Amino acid sequence: MDMGNASGSARRTFGTVCVMVPVGMVILGLTVLKNTLDGLAFIVYWLICFLFTFAAIIVALIDLRSVRRQTREETHELFEKTLGDIEPQRNDKPGTDDRVMND
Repeated sequence: MDMGNASGSARRTFGTVCVMVPVGMVILGLTVLKNTLDGLAFIVYWLICFLFTFAAIIVALIDLRSVRRQTREETHELFEKTLGDIEPQRNDKPGTDDRVMND
């Protein structure tokens, strides 16, 4: 699981960068660079901002899928462990058998 945590940490760091870059670009683009961005520079600047925003969305979706998979695996492992703990207790009780009782 250590490798999964390392890749998750790197993915989240990359996602944070992909969010912070367009935030900074929007602030700069609407304040300091407002009068200097024109023509092709304007298009390239906001296209780069859009690409970073899109990358942040993709990274977030990948991370969501990874977290869901990890949660599903941990739930399955917990279920199996719980069943393994219950079975010996059930078999130790006198008068119990494996038949299902109908009321």
